Amino acid sequence: MEASTYLDWSHFTFHPGDGLEMYTEPAGWCSAIDVALASGANALGFPPKLLNRRRRAARQVDEPVEQTRIVNIPEHGWLWYTDGGTIDNEPLGRALALVNDVDSGRAPWTGRQADEDRMVVIVNPHPTSGSMVSRWSSPERKPGWTDTLIRAFDMQRSQSVFDDVREWEKANSRATWAADMRDTVRRLIDGLPAAERDRWAGEIGALLQRIEDDVNRVHELIDKPVSTKALPADAARAFDEVLERVSGLAAVGPVNLQVVSPLLVKDELGATRVEEMLAGEFMFHFGGFLDQSLRQSDFDLGYLTVLRWLEGIDGAPGAFCGPGDGVGLTPAQAQLAAAAVRECYTPKPGVEQPCKGRPLSLGAKAWAAVYGARVAGVTLYERLFSRDSPHEVPADRPG
Repeated sequence: MEASTYLDWSHFTFHPGDGLEMYTEPAGWCSAIDVALASGANALGFPPKLLNRRRRAARQVDEPVEQTRIVNIPEHGWLWYTDGGTIDNEPLGRALALVNDVDSGRAPWTGRQADEDRMVVIVNPHPTSGSMVSRWSSPERKPGWTDTLIRAFDMQRSQSVFDDVREWEKANSRATWAADMRDTVRRLIDGLPAAERDRWAGEIGALLQRIEDDVNRVHELIDKPVSTKALPADAARAFDEVLERVSGLAAVGPVNLQVVSPLLVKDELGATRVEEMLAGEFMFHFGGFLDQSLRQSDFDLGYLTVLRWLEGIDGAPGAFCGPGDGVGLTPAQAQLAAAAVRECYTPKPGVEQPCKGRPLSLGAKAWAAVYGARVAGVTLYERLFSRDSPHEVPADRPG
């Protein structure tokens, strides 16, 4: 059985002083901007984005196209893409994988220093819970078809967040256990007689060699370069290598997780639900496209939320965290950061009040009508007459 995937991604590494062309070229082919637009092209509101997977941008990590997750890429390299978050929306998992690479010292990273802590901040604009509300737990009431459709759409996003946080909890536990196991075994090895340490070194070294041979065989099958690095002869170092191979977490420490969400200001704004604070939370979360004032309101809500999160670091009344929580800032540093945030921006009037019942302007209502008519027209036309439309492929340029 040949296992494949619909998920694909590109890796870029940018440097201080990079010019604009490092982000925009080759335009229309595979630039960082093109990839970002494809990643954000949610199928509900945007058309697909065309990318060429056999071309490389200047700051794109150089990897053969055959080693990507997508197989059978056509020779011309063109593929149509939509937002991958539709089926794989766990950004925390991606961040933890990157932390793993950094802390393990995988190229181009240098590894985690002893005095360094890691913190991942999740911005969750619409937190939800899995509580069994009356609508979905009453056997006397059968939910409507449209209610179920909308609920399923919301659950898809919420479930991804739940899974993400559970994976963070598992990763932290495994990192702690792996570190404890490494220290315990190192201590036992150091207490062995010299002859016994040599025997341990031989046995563990042979196990590490078998693991390395297995990995290299897989690399040969997919035309990936095999490893030629020398394996450690010391028993303790060889065990560290085996532990890292088996767990993938031997060099990784716990990662502190902080969540920034409107729940931090819910009581302050006198709201009972997140929906009462988010102005653009309708039309499947695309309501903000209809009116600038809706986007401005949600931006200001985000500003207020982050400000309260910063203020909470120093243990102020009502704060959700305090010193020693792994945030990495002293109370004085947190106060300095919050003061800088307050000086740089002033929210527009109105953010202090919940947005429930905010009326739409006539222009927004007109846009909503136009959008609804367009969706209906496009859907009807494509279903009855044609599902494809002509598209001009960007002309190739030297380099």
